[in-house]
Amino acid sequence: MTMQTRVFIVHMLPARASRFFARASAAGMMTEGYVWIVTDNVGISLDVLPQHTIETMQGVVGFRPYVAKSARNIDFVGRFIARIGAKYHQHPNIRIAKPTIYQFWAYDVAWAVAIATEKVKRFRFSNKCFQMPEGMNRSLIDTLLPSPVGPEVLGAILETDFDGLAGRFTLVDRHMQVPVYEIVNVIGDQAKGIGFWSPASGLSRILNSSTSHGQTNFSIDAGEIQWPGGSKMVPKGWDLPVNGKILRIGVPIRHAFNIFMSVDTIKKGRT
Repeated sequence: MTMQTRVFIVHMLPARASRFFARASAAGMMTEGYVWIVTDNVGISLDVLPQHTIETMQGVVGFRPYVAKSARNIDFVGRFIARIGAKYHQHPNIRIAKPTIYQFWAYDVAWAVAIATEKVKRFRFSNKCFQMPEGMNRSLIDTLLPSPVGPEVLGAILETDFDGLAGRFTLVDRHMQVPVYEIVNVIGDQAKGIGFWSPASGLSRILNSSTSHGQTNFSIDAGEIQWPGGSKMVPKGWDLPVNGKILRIGVPIRHAFNIFMSVDTIKKGRT
């Protein structure tokens, strides 16, 4: 009889994950014995998902890029919430969520482009290379011409290295690097940090200076993971099927080789 798995890895957009876990909860699959792991696609958005979605994700374990708190990103979060709140102050039903690492990355990328542009403008080309053609309507993006210094700006962006909101901004093979991931567990109305993972150190409950690129030692009160159904015991990850066929074993009754196998009749019709 084939064992039925109880471990599932979810990799999808947050909006689809919201509907998916609602269906899983309705099907009774968010109960004790199940294991749900979400990738960073969902993990990044755990702090901004609607409350009714979080209620259906109790016990879910996920991971997301770790962002150390700093004076800069704390100030950014405050200004972000204040600006969005001022924009929608006439709509009290709109929930103002904190920015996620996606907003931090967007901010850092904008800074990288600005730094690279200033570098190219200052040392390699004249200001004319960055001026818009005369008579061009600034709202017509489609009419913008390719910049003759585009390759130079791209090269400068790839070489840009600075401390951003999300940590150290550096590109390797044209991709942003995530040195440390935070492992979280959905408990109550929030995602609680329970540990870290990095390529250099693997799984750990303490974030040290070698994995956080200059950050001081940092530890969290991991405690025990709360699995679906509120259980603190590690699930087996499998279970016997409840609606499968009964496994029947046929035993031949022979008088030879009794040392290896013998059949004794206990009751009529049963052995």
